[in-house]
Amino acid sequence: MDSRLHISTKAMPERDRIPSMREFYGRLLMGIEIEAAPEQAFSMELSTLLLPGLGIGTGRYSPLVARREKRFLSDGSPGILLAAHSHGFDVVAESGAHARATQDTILMAPLHVSSAWHYETTGDIRSIWVDANRIRTLLPSFDPHDIMLLPRSTPGLDLLFSYTRILETSDMADPGTRELAARQLAELAALVLGKVRHSEDIGARASLRQARLAKARRDVLASFQRQDLTIHTLAARHGVSARYMQMLFEEGGETFTEFLHALRLDFAHARLIDPRYRHERIADIAFEAGFSELTAFNRQFRRRFGMTPSMARLP
Repeated sequence: MDSRLHISTKAMPERDRIPSMREFYGRLLMGIEIEAAPEQAFSMELSTLLLPGLGIGTGRYSPLVARREKRFLSDGSPGILLAAHSHGFDVVAESGAHARATQDTILMAPLHVSSAWHYETTGDIRSIWVDANRIRTLLPSFDPHDIMLLPRSTPGLDLLFSYTRILETSDMADPGTRELAARQLAELAALVLGKVRHSEDIGARASLRQARLAKARRDVLASFQRQDLTIHTLAARHGVSARYMQMLFEEGGETFTEFLHALRLDFAHARLIDPRYRHERIADIAFEAGFSELTAFNRQFRRRFGMTPSMARLP
């Protein structure tokens, strides 16, 4: 049996488009939540070819948000999605990391990780998803836990997506043909993913780590005055381990503690040299900056600025 599916909103009344696509295509077929862009007409047209252990999809969509939420992660669809888009869009991963996909990149998304995709404009998509068991057979140690953006120049990608176009126009009714096509497509996907795993020039993981670090830094900037702010509370807010969060800061050239103390000390120094705050006690300024111990504040202040807090207040 040739398992092809075509879904389109063209013949649907506009009021039925979102409910129908959300329930059938989104929740039942793909395990995603679909949300239309406000005040814009919603349309979607998608074609799918299902093969043993994988599938090929093509389509066109209006501006929308698609979310692979945690409630869908146990739907029996573990595997890898590779998607090419005609226009740029934003991806927000489970960890809070943000990445900007473009027409020059291919999105690789593990289907056991929740994420949200924000499409701001009408565009086209071509995607391939491969069951985890097929990937493990070919790449036993390949176990991604985050979204990656692959350059279109990644070896094997052109061949992989070109083969999907051939299969779309081929007769896939014969079970033997379907299994052969699925095996060849999975091998091409494994070829691409195997190179990504070992490649040093992809930079996608580094980009996501940088995005995570930037978000964590913004969080610290907004909350450094809180005395209960620690690497553990920060990591918990971002859904990662404290060790991983510490590693992100170290990769950025300083530890979390160094970054936090620098912000607090700079805040205190600015207050101490500002005549408007001459009436405030040094201890009060230290506590307002986020320090919980005056002795530690005095020691760190002198180390950073080469003077005591009292000296900083001299005319």
